[in-house]
Amino acid sequence: MPQDETDELYIMPVTTTATGDFAAVMAIASRVYKKYDKAYADKCLAAAKKAASYLDNTPHDTKGYKNPSDVSTGEYEDTNDYDERFWAYAELLKTTGEKSFDASVLIERPNSSYTLGWQGVTGYGAYAYMTADKASFTEDFKNKAKDTVENISSKASTYGYGSSIIGDYPWGSNLTIANNGELLLMLNGITDSFDKDTVDKQLNYLFGTNATGYCFLTGFGTLSPKNPHHRPSQVTGKCVPGMIVGGPNNGLNDPYVQSVCAKNPTAKCYADNSQSYSTNEVTIYWNSPVIYLLAGEISLEK
Repeated sequence: MPQDETDELYIMPVTTTATGDFAAVMAIASRVYKKYDKAYADKCLAAAKKAASYLDNTPHDTKGYKNPSDVSTGEYEDTNDYDERFWAYAELLKTTGEKSFDASVLIERPNSSYTLGWQGVTGYGAYAYMTADKASFTEDFKNKAKDTVENISSKASTYGYGSSIIGDYPWGSNLTIANNGELLLMLNGITDSFDKDTVDKQLNYLFGTNATGYCFLTGFGTLSPKNPHHRPSQVTGKCVPGMIVGGPNNGLNDPYVQSVCAKNPTAKCYADNSQSYSTNEVTIYWNSPVIYLLAGEISLEK
C-alpha cells in the first residue's frame, strides 16, 4: 500500500514544459482562491509570474525532456514547449489582464488544432485566451475552435458506437474520448458548431456503448473492469469503484495484451487484467475529463 512504500523519491531536472504547465496552473489557482483566501491566491500568482519570467529568459527546448542515464522509470518525453508557454501566458492574461502576457500569447500561439492532454495543451491555452477579458485577437482562435469541434463531431458520426477516434486507438484511448467531449463543452458558446449529441456519444462510449461492451467505469454497469492496474485494488484484492481505465490500445504495449489481443480489431484491443498496464491502468488525468463531462451534462440539462 502507498503508506508502506518507503523508497526514496527523486525530483527530475527543471524543464520549460513543466515550468509552463506550473505557471498556467498557478494562474488558475490564483483566480479560484481569490474569493476565499486572497493571501494564498496572491502567493499562487507570484509563483506563476516567477515561472513565466523563467520562460521569458530561457530559450525554447527543441530536444525535449530525457531521463538522466541512471533513471529507468517511464519517460514522459515532450519535444515541443510552445504549447506549454502559450497556455501559461494565456492563463496569466486571463488572471491579470496585463498586456505583456497578451503579446506573449500571440508570439507562442499554435497553428495546429486544439488538444487536451499531458503533452499537448493547446486546448487549455486557447480556451483561457478566448475567455480572457483583455484578449486582443480572438478571431483566428475561434476559427480553429470551430474546425476542432466540427472535426470531432464528424468522427463521432462515422461509427455506430459514436467513437471520436478513427483508426488507431492510442494508449489511454478513453482519455482521447473523454477529452473530445470535454473540448466540445468548453467551446460551447465560443463557436456556434456545438453538438450535444456528440458529447452524449462520448459519455455513452465510456459507459458501455463501445466495441468491447465494457462500461469502463469500475463498479458500474453489467460489465465493468474487475482487475484494474491499480495498486490499492491489487493489494487489497478489491476493485475500487468509480475509476475510468485506459481502454483499448492497439499498440499492444504490454506482454499480456500481446498474448491475448494480437488478432483483435483496433477498437477491441482491451483486457481486464491487472497486468495489462497499457489498457487497464488507472490515472488521475484519464478520470478528470470524465468528471468534467458528467458535470457538463448536468449543466446542459438545467
